[in-house]
Amino acid sequence: MRAAKRDDALLEEVESIISDLKKQGFVLFYGWAHGGESNVVYWNQEHGGDWRKFLECAKALGTDLLYVNWSPFEEFQVEEALQRSDDGTPDDNKTDKRDPERDLQEIERYRDKVGLTAVIDVAFVHDEITHIYQESADWFDTFEALTEAQKERSSVSNGFAHDVKPVDKALVRKWASELAGHPRFRLARTVDQREYILESIAGDEIEKLPIGDILARADAIYQFELKPKEEERIGEQARILRKQGLNINAIAFKLGIPRDRVSALLSGD
Repeated sequence: MRAAKRDDALLEEVESIISDLKKQGFVLFYGWAHGGESNVVYWNQEHGGDWRKFLECAKALGTDLLYVNWSPFEEFQVEEALQRSDDGTPDDNKTDKRDPERDLQEIERYRDKVGLTAVIDVAFVHDEITHIYQESADWFDTFEALTEAQKERSSVSNGFAHDVKPVDKALVRKWASELAGHPRFRLARTVDQREYILESIAGDEIEKLPIGDILARADAIYQFELKPKEEERIGEQARILRKQGLNINAIAFKLGIPRDRVSALLSGD
């Protein structure tokens, strides 16, 4: 199992960060720190250095509480990208010279990355300003660039590039919150599955809803607000089972989660 873990460079980095934080006496909060755009600043690694320099900055400011969160790459992200590739078919005038089959093959390659850590967030709050260190895997940056290019091509090919209907943000937030909080949402792994859940709770209103915006917002709510709480709960259960004498394999079986996830939850204990 260690071989698979060595391939997850960011997960190893998370373990190093957590270990270092505990050695330096910081209090850890396992979750995502966020705020409005007016009071959030992001660390510039190119000029400031890696997370170690970020921690030095936090310590110099007298900060004792740090927020730590990490997110895995999930299969539904590949499915969404594949669906966008299918939807973004070039029109008859052939202005789009891309090869759809090549797009699909390129996206499919990322299925091997499912389960690997995609993004790390470390943050602290000082003078009501949230300071965030964020690092993402190189392959995830490439995937993000690929999917953003897809969105642009899809908008152009469907005639929406210059005529986009404003989205009702309050409506999106309402339904996204309900969707993310649905007990089956965390089990859904494809766009179709999540859309089915939304349809089941929205009923006839589904026809009037901006489904794509709601699905994207629901994923953000789940990843950055609900999932950290779930991880904290599962982590506490894992620690209790550990104290009861169960080994990692037994804990993984008991909680129904992968062994590597148990290792990450217990790292530094």
